[in-house]
Amino acid sequence: MLPDNPQTQGTPPQQGAPTSTPPAAPQPAPVGGSGQTFTQVDVDRIVGERLARERERTKDYDTLKTAAAELQRLKAEAIAPDEEARKLLQGAMAPSEISSPYAVAPEVPPERVAALRSALDTTFADPAFAVDMKQAGFALEPKSGPQVARIVNELLSLKPEILESLRKALQPKTWGSSGLRTER
Repeated sequence: MLPDNPQTQGTPPQQGAPTSTPPAAPQPAPVGGSGQTFTQVDVDRIVGERLARERERTKDYDTLKTAAAELQRLKAEAIAPDEEARKLLQGAMAPSEISSPYAVAPEVPPERVAALRSALDTTFADPAFAVDMKQAGFALEPKSGPQVARIVNELLSLKPEILESLRKALQPKTWGSSGLRTER
């Protein structure tokens, strides 16, 4: 039985008229859309083209980032008047350069270290991983194993007197009742 239609209510059906509802008129495309349906191949192609454009647009990113780090190093050297001051500055900056390092014990076999480095490099190079990290609110600025090793070795090679100066410089300060800063 057909649903009641206000336009035909009370009118007897015409002889020979179909008893089914006529086909619906084509619906307009959603606002902002073309109404086109895409296959997975189309989506893959479109996404691939967009990624290629983004890669082309940002192809100099690593070079610029390296140049910025070198500029920062040169500025730090200009601020620090001597080698001891530069070492002190390097020691203070090291934690920000390797905020979340992966480390293994020195006795781990070199082939296992190489496998771990390769796995991490592959993960960090994965565009989907970068998207996930960005969506989660994490900055992704990975350093290679040799870069981290260099920074750690520089820290480990600091002279005891520089480490003591660094410890004092980084010691938390408190404000006394007189409003002056005092060391803890």
